[in-house]
Amino acid sequence: MKRLAIMLLMALGSVLGAYAASNAITVWLGSWWQAAVPDIQARFARDNPGYSVKIQLQPVNNYLENATTAILGGTPPDALDLDTLMIPTPIGKNLLSPLDDFMKRYNIKKSDFPEAVFNSGVAGGQTYAIPDRSAVTVMFYNKTLFDKAGVPYPAADVSWDDFATLAKKLTIPGKQYGWGIAATNADPANVMTSFCPILFSFGGTFLNADMTRSQLGSPAGIKAIRYYSDLYRTYKVVPEGTVNYTITRDLIPMLQGGTLAMCPMNDSNLPPTIAVFDKNGWKWGTAPLPGGGLSRAGGWSMTIPATSQNVAAAEKFIAWFIRPDVEAQQNIVMPGTLSAQGQGLWKNPIYDIFWQVAKIARSVPPTPHWTEIQNLVVIDLQKALQGTMTPEAVGADLDTQINALLQ
Repeated sequence: MKRLAIMLLMALGSVLGAYAASNAITVWLGSWWQAAVPDIQARFARDNPGYSVKIQLQPVNNYLENATTAILGGTPPDALDLDTLMIPTPIGKNLLSPLDDFMKRYNIKKSDFPEAVFNSGVAGGQTYAIPDRSAVTVMFYNKTLFDKAGVPYPAADVSWDDFATLAKKLTIPGKQYGWGIAATNADPANVMTSFCPILFSFGGTFLNADMTRSQLGSPAGIKAIRYYSDLYRTYKVVPEGTVNYTITRDLIPMLQGGTLAMCPMNDSNLPPTIAVFDKNGWKWGTAPLPGGGLSRAGGWSMTIPATSQNVAAAEKFIAWFIRPDVEAQQNIVMPGTLSAQGQGLWKNPIYDIFWQVAKIARSVPPTPHWTEIQNLVVIDLQKALQGTMTPEAVGADLDTQINALLQ
C-alpha cells in the first residue's frame, strides 16, 4: 500500500511538473528591454492566471546565430523576438513555425500592423512573424545651427540633390557636419537604415520581383550607390569617421554635442536627444527623410521556433504581448500595433511623424539569402566610400556575387 501511494505521488508530481512546464514560458528579447522585464513578467502573470514568463535577454551581436544554434539543438525559447532583417534566413531554413492558424484563433489581422513591417515575416503565402515593434527613421535637425547659418529649415519634400546643397551650407570641415550616415560593417542594420532610403527613393531595389536576380547594378542602383558615396567623398557633408560609424554610438552623440546639424532618428533616440536640446536651450525639428520619406521598414517580430516544445503557451504570450493596451504601457520601443499609437506614451505628438512614415516605409526583400546579401552590400559600400571601387564597379560586383548566391 505504501509503495502504491509513493507511486501515485510520483505520478501526480510528474503530471504537475508537466503542467507547470507547459505554463512556464521562455521568451528571448533584446537586451534593451531590461528595464521593462519585471513589469512585463508581473503583468503577464496577472492577466494570465496560472502562467508565468521567463524573459531571457540577448545582446544584438550574434543574436541570430545564437538563436539558430538553440533551434537546431532542440533548446530554443518558446517565443523568439527577431529583427525584420533577421527573419528571412530562418524562414528559408525551416526554423520557424507558420502562424496563420494561430492568428485566426486569436483574431489577429494583418491590418493591425504597418504593412511593410508585417510583410517582412511573410514568405510563400504563409506568416512566420508578428510585429511587436515598428522602427522607422526620420530626419532630426538642429534649428539653432540652421538659424546661425542663415539656412531655411528642410522642407518635407526636399529632394536628395537639394538636400546635399543644404547639408554643405551647414558643414564646417573638421568642426561641424550637415548630415550623418552609418557605414560600419559591425552593424549592417545601421548601414541599411542609411542606404535604403536613398536606394528606394531613386527607384532602385535590391532584387527583382521574383527575387532571382540582383538589381544593384541597374542605373537606379548605381545612382544610389554614387549618391551615398558622394555624401562622403564629393560633398564632404558627413564626418570623416563615417566608415566606422553607427547611428546610436557615434552620430547621436555628435548631434547632441552640437556638431551634427541633421541626423537619422528613430523613436528610441528621440526623447533623450530632445532632453539634451532642451537643457542646452537649442531648438529642434523633425521631417521625413529626403526623396519622399521612404524609410526602411524596420522593427522586431515575435516568432515560434520550429522545435519549440511549448507552442500553446508561446501563442498565449505573443497574443498578449501584441495587444494594443499592453504595448501602450511599455516605454521602451515604438509598438508594432497601429492602434497603440493613440494610447499611453505613444499618443505624444512628437511620435506622429514616425507613425506617418511607417505607413509608406519599405522592407528589404524577404529572401532566405538576405543575411549574406546584406553583408556583401555593406562591404562593397565601404569600398565605394573609400574610393577603392567606383559605383559602377560596386554595382557590377554585387550583381555577380548576389546572383551566384541566388542560383
